[in-house]
Amino acid sequence: MSDDRYVSTPTGAVDADGQRQRFTAFLALALGILGALGGGVVGTAVQWLSFSVAQTSYPDGIFAVLMGGVPVIFGVVAIVLGMQASAARDPLDAPIGRVGATLGAVAVVGGVLYVVALLLER
Repeated sequence: MSDDRYVSTPTGAVDADGQRQRFTAFLALALGILGALGGGVVGTAVQWLSFSVAQTSYPDGIFAVLMGGVPVIFGVVAIVLGMQASAARDPLDAPIGRVGATLGAVAVVGGVLYVVALLLER
């Protein structure tokens, strides 16, 4: 089995462009997971800020958009970065980028459904 799809240095080190592609792939994966889980600590911080600073409450429409917006933003960024990484020729970067983009899509759908559910609850 030949790995002539990508070129590596004799020492096994990855060049700067390869490091950037690998970073993009893993960042897309991390943001996709974070978005699919609802935004993590960022989502919690936005919820706390909306309660204390913006004086919004649960049935308010602004609150619903803020809460669903966090996973949507993470998901969109994961999709963009994942699609960039999936175009790489590296056998590790491309599948990780596709998984990150897929999880980003899950985060976008989940965030939109969360906004819809909160708005219908009112």
